Amino acid sequence: MKKSVKMIAVIACACLFTALIAHPVSAQTAEKSAATSTSLPADVAKVVDKSCAHCHMEPGNQMALSRVNFTKWDSYDPAKQASKAALIAKEVSKGKMPPKGYKKDNPDKVPTEADIKVISDWSKSLQPK
Repeated sequence: MKKSVKMIAVIACACLFTALIAHPVSAQTAEKSAATSTSLPADVAKVVDKSCAHCHMEPGNQMALSRVNFTKWDSYDPAKQASKAALIAKEVSKGKMPPKGYKKDNPDKVPTEADIKVISDWSKSLQPK
């Protein structure tokens, strides 16, 4: 019984290690991609680069990318961009994004009140009138 538990733990660690090697996260690549996006205003791209790109830009976190993928932002139609922007503003304003663990490990990446206002104002500008 103890051997099988140890074996499962070893396999789980090996899988995690393999996943990290197979999908290394390059902060510089993510930041460059957001900053060069044509549809994100410069002030929004700056906040995305700082607080979101690590998970929400390829090769980022797959679960995060399935919700919002800034690498593909330009391919979203305007209605989808408006919907995603509203979700982003809501989550950031409530303090749910970035997640607690990310904030704890990266206190310099936590959006400031000014950053949150930038995201909120941008989201409002995309909503249909």
